[in-house]
Amino acid sequence: MTETTVSKLSIVREALKKDPEVVVLGETIEIPDAGPWAELVNIIVAPKQPLRAADLLQHFMKELVAGLEPNQSDRFFVVGTILGFGKLYFDEEISGTLAAHARSRGRRIWVSVYPNVLVAALALQGQYIYSIELNTLLQYEMILLHLREALAK
Repeated sequence: MTETTVSKLSIVREALKKDPEVVVLGETIEIPDAGPWAELVNIIVAPKQPLRAADLLQHFMKELVAGLEPNQSDRFFVVGTILGFGKLYFDEEISGTLAAHARSRGRRIWVSVYPNVLVAALALQGQYIYSIELNTLLQYEMILLHLREALAK
């Protein structure tokens, strides 16, 4: 009997999909020509309810993929009036067609965490990828609040 190994990518996707407190806004996949990774997967997520404090965002991020230890992570932080975003890194070996082209390279999976769905959507468009001004974040939270109120009517 052969043992079937579930990829880390499948585990991460499933954990995020099942979590009622998480919104997955999208995923990008890049196949670089060179470097240590044959495939780079970036999954963009945000809490369903906006979070602004770095410590609350850090706790939210740590709980995203319970049972699977990330290879690395970037912490949320505040420097002056800037909120820096956190990210989880999961690395794995790959097999199949991609591996044939990859030689010994593997897959890196990022779970990029943003404070709310609007900032995450903008990150998918190339804005606020790494950080945001706290005043701008507050403005976006107000926009989300008004949208929720209007949609609830």
